[in-house]
Amino acid sequence: MIRLAGARKQRMHRSKAATGRVGRSLLGIVLLLAPLQTGCAARTGEIDGVSEDQRITAEVQRILVEDEHIVAEDLEVETSAGVVVITGVQTDLEAVSELLSRVARVRGVAEVVNRIRILR
Repeated sequence: MIRLAGARKQRMHRSKAATGRVGRSLLGIVLLLAPLQTGCAARTGEIDGVSEDQRITAEVQRILVEDEHIVAEDLEVETSAGVVVITGVQTDLEAVSELLSRVARVRGVAEVVNRIRILR
């Protein structure tokens, strides 16, 4: 009985030591990869966890809300690789034209796709 308990203790001690080595190895890998991840984020236009597309979408949504001739609640904005897609319905054709011009001037916008239906 005593012999089994001693053997069990040795196995547990070895297991804890191996776990510690694995933990230190993983920490080392994380520390090595951290600069690479930061570099990738910088290359994709990500700043503080916000991508360039998210920044563009937020700016376009701000423009929608501030425009008194646009019903922002009736529009949806999606951005991918600088291409802004605006979907929804509106009643004022001139206001939509002006809105699309303003969106096209937002920094980082490559193209504006108009999927707004005009209700008469």
